[in-house]
Amino acid sequence: MPSLNHEKLNSVEDAVKQAIDGGWKSDFKAVRGTDMFFADGSFWLKGTDGSTVLISYEQILIDPLFWQALGKARGWGEKWNIDGANFTVWKERANSWFRNRMSCGDENDFWQSLP
Repeated sequence: MPSLNHEKLNSVEDAVKQAIDGGWKSDFKAVRGTDMFFADGSFWLKGTDGSTVLISYEQILIDPLFWQALGKARGWGEKWNIDGANFTVWKERANSWFRNRMSCGDENDFWQSLP
């Protein structure tokens, strides 16, 4: 089980690093990756064949497994119960990210607001 990380997130890069710590692995159709690394402000996936592929933030952030792993790394828990309604925490966080993007909200403010 990954150790919980309660360091403040300052950027999408921090979030991706924590999701990797939480067990997230990319599963993109183009290449089966063995390692993800950061270079020149971008994410790169090193393929099993030695090739490297640039992965956009959007490709990562629309992956439900990314949000699940980030939740594990940060200790979000599984469910919220609000007024008798159950909500899946990672889905709510992902939906918040999408709402932030659609309303042209500040990306770094979003990451810094997450518990």
